[in-house]
Amino acid sequence: MARGMKLVSEFVAGILAGGVLGWLIDRFTGIQPFGLLIGLMFGFAAGLRNLYRATQNQSVRPPGPDAG
Repeated sequence: MARGMKLVSEFVAGILAGGVLGWLIDRFTGIQPFGLLIGLMFGFAAGLRNLYRATQNQSVRPPGPDAG
């Protein structure tokens, strides 16, 4: 359960970070809402990348003594 919560929080954090950066770009450049939308898309992609990397780093458990 803890592993799942960690993965979800990393995914949501990527989306939020992209959204905040996009919103800041909108605030300073006045290109609303395109900065936010692009930031959310990049955040979503970064979140997926984090999920992929986290699941690839899992070690495979060796079978137990009763497996076989």
